[in-house]
Amino acid sequence: MNEQNPPDASPKKATLPSVPLVEWKSLYELASRVRQDEPWRTLTETDLFALEDPVTKQVGLVSVLGCFGEVYAVELYLPPEGLLYWLQFFFKGEPDPTLNDFELRMLEATFVSKKELEQPDLVVLDQLDLGRPKKRLKGYAQFRSYRPGCVAWYLDAEEVRLMRLALGASMEFAARRIRRQEPWLLVDSTVSGLPVLSVYSPVAEPPGWSVRRERIQVEENSFVPPPITEILDEVTRRRLPELSVKHGAWQTGACYLPVPAISEGRLVYPVAALVGDESDAELLEASLTADLKIRSPSAIVRAVATAAIKRDGFPQIIKVARSEERNALESLREFCPGLEVMLDKKLDSLDFLISELDAAMARADLTDPRVALKVLEALPVKRGSEKISNQVFKTTTYRLKITLRHSDPSIWRRLEVRGDILLGDLHQLFQIGMGWYDEHLHEFRVGSNGYGDPAASGSANDENATTLGQIAPRKGSRFVYTYDFGDSWDHDVLVENVERGTVPVAPCCFAGQNACPPEDSGGVFGYTRLLESLADPSHPNHEESKQWVSEDFDPTYFNAEEVNAEFARLAED
Repeated sequence: MNEQNPPDASPKKATLPSVPLVEWKSLYELASRVRQDEPWRTLTETDLFALEDPVTKQVGLVSVLGCFGEVYAVELYLPPEGLLYWLQFFFKGEPDPTLNDFELRMLEATFVSKKELEQPDLVVLDQLDLGRPKKRLKGYAQFRSYRPGCVAWYLDAEEVRLMRLALGASMEFAARRIRRQEPWLLVDSTVSGLPVLSVYSPVAEPPGWSVRRERIQVEENSFVPPPITEILDEVTRRRLPELSVKHGAWQTGACYLPVPAISEGRLVYPVAALVGDESDAELLEASLTADLKIRSPSAIVRAVATAAIKRDGFPQIIKVARSEERNALESLREFCPGLEVMLDKKLDSLDFLISELDAAMARADLTDPRVALKVLEALPVKRGSEKISNQVFKTTTYRLKITLRHSDPSIWRRLEVRGDILLGDLHQLFQIGMGWYDEHLHEFRVGSNGYGDPAASGSANDENATTLGQIAPRKGSRFVYTYDFGDSWDHDVLVENVERGTVPVAPCCFAGQNACPPEDSGGVFGYTRLLESLADPSHPNHEESKQWVSEDFDPTYFNAEEVNAEFARLAED
């Protein structure tokens, strides 16, 4: 295994940014005003506006959370990754999971209870002596910074300045919306970029804001690999031109490991870069880095170069799943002009290796800071002649959490299924697990791709020719299951775990919460109104609602044993 800047064994070395107390006081006082003004009563999280930094002239996007009463927050998405997040949201339906979980650039002010504050937050509040907040419910402000590859951390002085601008602009935006000076956001599905947004820029004389309307430009591929001299050492660079191109294909990729390490004083997620032989999923190289200067595409370049030296030659083709990885690997043509780098969304051998890594991490002691290194060293290299594309998902157990979007209280189920299950069969399990009656059309969506019954729903991809493992190859994968295009019951599906076994698993539901809404109840918001009328005898629709639902309907009822009995009957059929 190639170990580059391994995880630090002492996470206590993480340091807190230094911010003058006067800057903290200004920020906390402004946050208190935001909590009292409650801009989320006017705005939803997709009511975006842009904020121009008067110093750097960079433009970020501001989102206000809280309209559903669960989380109160103001978020400032910074370029380039923060803007790319919203570009993917508007254009593809949901952001890439890796971008969402590990590579986002964002500042956040969240309002929480005092018991949710961490020690550094309490220290600052004690020094400021601001007293108890006027709003008792989630009245304490908590500030966090998100950077690519990093665990959420505390703000530095520059980020405090930007967060202060975002809080002030959010109140101004909400006030202008109330005065009808701000138009509603219009999304043009024919345009691949962001919608036209209001851009707020602070002006000093008089104190206030200038506002203009503009379509913010975002580059989909914002990653620019550093020079090859910063990625590879001199010894490696001298050795690579001596290597020939051999037959065969490699698959390579990288993933973040959930064991925080230390880099530049911050807690970071180490990057594991894997290189595998396509024919038999032989692990050729596994490297680990916790260096923030080396992003995952560059870590892949290092791993491929090391594998080539060990094998005394490059393969004919290297396959990757992301354009950023392809662009980074093309720098190796400086040493091997005949090298071909190809984009391929179906990397079965790589997915198999990553699923093995995920399973090993799930069994590991995550309190040990060296666990990531130990797990990589313990990964087997040879796997014989196993046909990965046919076998990998047959004995792979997927743990899925299916949540009905916008349901409050949350309606969800947790299932275990085989990785090679066809989406058409998964649809049947979702119907039984949630409690639907399969009376309407449905579709699975992954980004902009839809999967269903082409004859019935017009989906471009056949659900009976596509497996779960193909659309959700690893832990952390997400997709959407929509049932009833009229009521639009959208279910968010998260792959919580992927584990390889020795025998196929039978479908099983082992957890869940709350009853499924009645069919044709008007979507989540119609169902909410139905519950309100059922709960209030004085409601004008109370009697009508009682007659419409069954007498024994209980919105809090769920029984996993009943679901599993239905699963067993389905298997018999």
